[in-house]
Amino acid sequence: MTEMRVELVLTAVVGLGALSIDMFLPSLPTIAAVFGAVGGALLAVPTGLADPLLAYWTHSGNLVFMLLLGGFDHFLGPLVGALVFILLQDTVMSLTAYWRFVFGAILAVVVIFFPRGVLGLLDPRAGHSG
Repeated sequence: MTEMRVELVLTAVVGLGALSIDMFLPSLPTIAAVFGAVGGALLAVPTGLADPLLAYWTHSGNLVFMLLLGGFDHFLGPLVGALVFILLQDTVMSLTAYWRFVFGAILAVVVIFFPRGVLGLLDPRAGHSG
């Protein structure tokens, strides 16, 4: 299923099929690494350093949480999820020292009751399956 989605994305990026998708598949890890490197370089500008602790697993967990929170069906889902995540984190961290426990509960509620995220609530297609 994942391979099919990658091919659909590549078909959309390549266009109307003028180029072969097969020529892009071997270079996908390189493309992902380039985006990661650019992201790390952009992060070093405002923070002043690129700390190796930023590669710790909790940071990637935060990114997955942002994606699930906003909704992965929509282009702006990760952006909305990041905004909601930062606002929630600031609020919950100011209220309790056990903010990670609260975030875990919020993640469970989102996954169980709102599987399409915040933007899925606003989508008119939400009632349709498929």
